[in-house]
Amino acid sequence: MNSKGFTLLEILIAVTILAIISTLTAININKSVKFKSKIEQDLDDYSSVRDALIIITHDVNTAFHWVDINAELKRELSGTPAGSPGAATPPPVTTNSGPPGELIPIEKLTSFEGETDFLYLTTLSHVRTIMDTKESDQAKIGYYIKGVKSLHGHQDTKALIRSESPILDGESKKGGIETVLLENVKTLKFRYMGGDDKEWVDKWTTINTDDSVQKNNFPDAVEISITTERKGREISLSTIAAIHSPNNNLLSNLTGNGTSGSPGPSPTPGGAGTPPPTPIPTGH
Repeated sequence: MNSKGFTLLEILIAVTILAIISTLTAININKSVKFKSKIEQDLDDYSSVRDALIIITHDVNTAFHWVDINAELKRELSGTPAGSPGAATPPPVTTNSGPPGELIPIEKLTSFEGETDFLYLTTLSHVRTIMDTKESDQAKIGYYIKGVKSLHGHQDTKALIRSESPILDGESKKGGIETVLLENVKTLKFRYMGGDDKEWVDKWTTINTDDSVQKNNFPDAVEISITTERKGREISLSTIAAIHSPNNNLLSNLTGNGTSGSPGPSPTPGGAGTPPPTPIPTGH
């Protein structure tokens, strides 16, 4: 006579196999959840770094270098070399940000000061947020790293700071409202390209310098590199931002001819636009 049902041994084997399959499935699901969390973290960090680079790039693109066209024209017509004792000197202007009647040289009102870990410049990127406020699109902007309290967990972290002031007072490194653009910043690096040789340098300053290449001249482009680190994982991005109107050798650029030994216009790095941020492979 045939017996129906399973034996105890068969049931134990089936339960054991089911338990093994369930355990392996749970392990794979757990790994998938962790992997998804890491991917989302990387995407979030990548987007944050990319957004910061876009903001910096816009400020660099619109860097504002004022040149007294009348003084330059008089100098060119007289044949007087720039910087010589007989050369026309831009008159100082009055600012309402300091003591009444204080005069500030034009070359200090629009300036560019940058090293490997900070950048201060004047731009035309300011946006008026309050109606009828007596503000223009001119502003002085600063970028640097500063220790702050994280918004998530309130731990100490290094942040990329953007400072902005709509008042041009000749003090590019002072004043301004600070905004945290990016947290968990490991490194911030700038490099600058300009001059006739178009070489990359680690420092560029238009004021308080005897360098004839940099004095009162903006660079042509800025390389920006940012690396963040969170939970042991790094994200590195870099881009090159062109200054659209450096206003160096202004008359030569307007006429297309070099005069008084001044070179003619040179191609702007990056053409009409600026290349998107480029990821730098790093180990995780």
